[in-house]
Formats: sequence, C-alpha cells, structure tokens
Amino acid sequence: MATWLTWYYKNCPSVIRGWRSSQNACIQFMKKGYSLHPEHFLNDVQKEKYNSGKMRFVPGPPSVIEAPLIIGFVGKNEQTGHPSQKPEAVFDKLLLMALNDGQIVFDPMAGSGTSGASARKNGFKAILCDNNENYISMIEKRLGITRINL
Repeated sequence: MATWLTWYYKNCPSVIRGWRSSQNACIQFMKKGYSLHPEHFLNDVQKEKYNSGKMRFVPGPPSVIEAPLIIGFVGKNEQTGHPSQKPEAVFDKLLLMALNDGQIVFDPMAGSGTSGASARKNGFKAILCDNNENYISMIEKRLGITRINL
C-alpha cells in the first residue's frame, strides 16, 4: 500500500484554517515493484527522449491535483444526480497515473460511473459495480450500457 497523491480544495472554506484541512490523500494498493506511469504526463519532446532511452531524469506525475472533488462546482454537463459525484478531470489524472495502456479499472462502489467514463475516454476498460439500484441506473444511462448480472 502506498499513499501517493494529494488533491487540494482551492476554494474550500477550511483553507482559512490551513492548507492541510483542505486536502485529501489517495491510498493505492499495489503489488511490490509496481510504479506509477509518468510517461502519460510528458510533452512530445520528453516522450521522444523517454522512448529512445535518452531521458536522464523522468519527471513523475503531478503530486497535487487542483480540481474540485464534488461535481456541483464544475462539469454541469457531467451531472447525473448522484449526491457525491466526482468530476472526470480528477479521475482522468488518477487513472493515467496508476494504469498502463490497456489495463482495467475495477470500481466496486462506482456511484455515478465517473471512473468508467474516465476509463473509456482514456482508452482503458472498466468493471463497475454498486449495490444501489438507482446508482446502477445512473451508470447505465451515463455510459449507454446494459448491465451484466452474474
């Protein structure tokens, strides 16, 4: 297990009490030897150097994501009605940091399906689950899919 990411609530009222109270950390469970994927965050010149083995220092993914975590503040076109929906912009960066091309996202508490929408947009596959029938319907509508009951 590793904690590796902080996101910052830029306009959070608790910012006046200090930066710490306006941030969250993400915990990632990973197997030994696994690393994040900085190649997804390189510009074209850096990608060329990286791919040819000529990059002496590979910058890591950003360690702070400045994006609101509740959809009510951004992304009105993404809103599904879920009470705690997260914006795709946050999930885009999380998935790009944690996954290599073609890997699968598993979200056992998918809520409104943001992880699935982000996975689709970034070329990943996703397995989404939830125990709330209303949320499953939101996911189906949002992604234009039909559920598979096992």
